[in-house]
Amino acid sequence: LVIYPAAEIIPDANRIQEGLQKLEEEKKQYVKKLREQFKTEESARIQNIIEEFKENLVEFQGSVAMESYIGYFFDQTVSFFDYFDNEDTLFFLDEPGRLVEKGEAVETEFRESMIGRIEKGYILPGQMDVIFGYKQILSLLSRKNSILMSTMEAKNVPITPKRKYDFTVQSVPSYNNNFEVLVKDLERWKRNKYRVILLSGSRTRAMRLSEDLRDFDLNAFYSEDMDRELQSSEIMVAYGSLRRGFEYPLIKLVIISESDIFTNEKKKKRKKSAYEGKKIQSFTELTPGDYVVHENHGLGIYRGIEKIEVEGVTKDYIK
Repeated sequence: LVIYPAAEIIPDANRIQEGLQKLEEEKKQYVKKLREQFKTEESARIQNIIEEFKENLVEFQGSVAMESYIGYFFDQTVSFFDYFDNEDTLFFLDEPGRLVEKGEAVETEFRESMIGRIEKGYILPGQMDVIFGYKQILSLLSRKNSILMSTMEAKNVPITPKRKYDFTVQSVPSYNNNFEVLVKDLERWKRNKYRVILLSGSRTRAMRLSEDLRDFDLNAFYSEDMDRELQSSEIMVAYGSLRRGFEYPLIKLVIISESDIFTNEKKKKRKKSAYEGKKIQSFTELTPGDYVVHENHGLGIYRGIEKIEVEGVTKDYIK
């Protein structure tokens, strides 16, 4: 059963009467203001729009689009978040810094558009507040159980996390139909007691893949039990889809997607820009705080070199 959001708002007679009264009062004030500014065309336009809406509302009621006038008929409105219980709901925010920037940009664009419509007599000033601003949304989210996920440490995000966890995650290589390289990596992960899951978009292909791996003396098996607790050095092939695979060294888990193994896509050639930046010969050329551009991970800030132990081996990693 799928229940879609209500497309109509059906107010009772008293609410309609009170809302129309508020609408009429603001219309008179705004028409007067426009006339004082000698904007006769704009004043006539807003009068016609409001009168047409009032006539349709009285005649058709709930079938009239009331969204842009909702503030006149309801003193309080609810948001998407109000439909979810605070205790039983968990929200995931991917790259919260970018979400804040996007929310601010959308709100600014909306308000600039609405200001233009007000000046031309298409809407009343009271219709500006028909959406929740990004700060209001962040305030609502701060009262919910949320997980913020960020590639780099998020800054300028109004939500302050109670706890922070760092995960070392890396992408798996693209095998480009080279099955022998895949087998070598699987053998290495098996020796290091990793748990490996290979996902295929077809059950038939998944079964065939597990059989092919067993031909290379790998104890791979096909399973549809995704709740199965995988043991160390086990290789499971399952039906499923994933855009790209990944590796969690700290918990010794690798998940490989079918697209990592078999590549059908042709890579698009990127146009080289006129300025490619300055390539460095050594990390000693960098100073903590410098802005850098990584060819895979994009823009970042160089923090220094950090020693991290992975599988008993300590190596230097860029931070």
